[in-house]
Amino acid sequence: MDQIGRATGIQPSEFAKLATIIFISNYIAKNHNHMHSFKSGFLIPLGFIAMMGGLILMEPDFGTAAFIVILSILMCMVGGTRIIFYFFTLLASTPFIYELIFSVTYRKIRFTSFLDPWQDRRGTGLSCNTIVDCNDRLGADRPGTRQ
Repeated sequence: MDQIGRATGIQPSEFAKLATIIFISNYIAKNHNHMHSFKSGFLIPLGFIAMMGGLILMEPDFGTAAFIVILSILMCMVGGTRIIFYFFTLLASTPFIYELIFSVTYRKIRFTSFLDPWQDRRGTGLSCNTIVDCNDRLGADRPGTRQ
C-alpha cells in the first residue's frame, strides 16, 4: 500500500475508477455522433481503457483492473460503439487474459474458487459459502433469497 493508502485506507485505484467513469462518460457525451466509427468510437476509448487497466495491474490489483475494463467497455457499447469491435478484441486478447489469470498462483486459486466455491468450502470458497449459508438461514420466503 502506498502513502495515500496508509493514511486513509483508500487505494489509488479507487480514484482511477472514478476518473475512468467520468472520462468515458464525458467522451461518449461529446462524441455520441461518432461512436459507431472505428477510430472515434473504439480506438480512442480503448487506448484510455488499456492505459488505466495496465496502470492498475502494476499496483497489482487484477479485480479492480478487470472491473474498470469491463465497465468501460459496457459503457462504450451502450454509448454506441459497435459490439463487433469488442468481440474481436476479446477474441484476440483471450490468450493474454488466460496468462494474466493463470500465471500467478493466488489469481488462479481465486478464479477457480469463484467458479466452484464448494471445492474448498472452508478455505478459498469461505466467503461465497458464508453468504449462501446466511441466506439459507434467513429462509427462502424472504424477498431477495434464492428459491
